[in-house]
Amino acid sequence: MNIDLKWYEVLGGLVIGIAAIAYMATKEQADYLPTTAPATQLASQPDATSTPVPDGYPYGVDQTDPDNFGQVMQLALRGNYQAQRNIAYGFAAQPYHGQQKNPVLACAWYLVVLNSGSKHLGIGDASNAEIYCGKLEPDLLETAKQHASHFAAEIAENTKFGKLD
Repeated sequence: MNIDLKWYEVLGGLVIGIAAIAYMATKEQADYLPTTAPATQLASQPDATSTPVPDGYPYGVDQTDPDNFGQVMQLALRGNYQAQRNIAYGFAAQPYHGQQKNPVLACAWYLVVLNSGSKHLGIGDASNAEIYCGKLEPDLLETAKQHASHFAAEIAENTKFGKLD
């Protein structure tokens, strides 16, 4: 049997698969969730490479500061939608200091964003995934999907008591 799938059909299948996995993980953990999410203070975790930020930034991190790659990555891995978008954009076009352009990781993070379940998700997120994943050869797209699954699993573990969205 010879099946010739287009990249967007593969991407659509991935989206459905990750959404199903995330749903099942959420459903299994629902009985263990507390009624309120614990407070998280990322700003209290000092990072020698980060710059001090004024009050008013979500979670104490200025995501526009190119020196805050480590802190933005921490937020992304804790389920913060905007941080995930910023990390993806860094890998795609404008890296933070300490980050390098990487089209495979850009695609992976755009897939993570697309499957984040965030209330902030928009049509631009689907377009970003389509654009950046569509540029990859099939073997690199598969690698990006594997990275996305790994990141999604880590985020699920980090957010079992609530997301920083």
